[in-house]
Amino acid sequence: WIVLDELNLATQSVLEGLNACLDHRAEIFIPELGRTFQVHHEKTKLFACQNPLKQGGGRKGLPRSFLNRFTQVYVEPLTSDDYSFICSQMFPTIPPDTLQRMIEFNERIHRQTMVECKWGTRGGPWEFNLRDIFRWCDLMVSSGRSDLTEAARHVRLIYQNRLRTADDRERLGKLFEEIFGVKIPVT
Repeated sequence: WIVLDELNLATQSVLEGLNACLDHRAEIFIPELGRTFQVHHEKTKLFACQNPLKQGGGRKGLPRSFLNRFTQVYVEPLTSDDYSFICSQMFPTIPPDTLQRMIEFNERIHRQTMVECKWGTRGGPWEFNLRDIFRWCDLMVSSGRSDLTEAARHVRLIYQNRLRTADDRERLGKLFEEIFGVKIPVT
């Protein structure tokens, strides 16, 4: 099995190499190794993944002729329940109430900045997603503490420092305080 992630960020030369794997040639040449490898279609499963074109930067639409080589499956965005289940399994030492607040915080930032465009427009588009929650949880677990004060300590690094204006950072701080009941530390 071969998984190609973020395929719509691939260079043209990578796409051309993949075409050679998928067509009658069924081979790929790796210049760094100076070798050609055969691809056995009946034994090889190739999975190509990509995010929507408007999500993030630098994504391009792949040619229809290339996309037609694959069975296309659309995956719905994760729900709050999905986030809760995944995070509770990955980070069982963080109290469920803290995880729920972290997830709500992440979702509200995303909604306010990317869906409603209420603030955070300078420097965007922003991606506030499961990766951010994982980074946040990793920092809390590595510190050995998982209380609300510890959550506040790390939110500056994961979220606040990405924002470009003082007003946006202040709005984020107010949202955090509203959800967690504690302020983000100044230092």
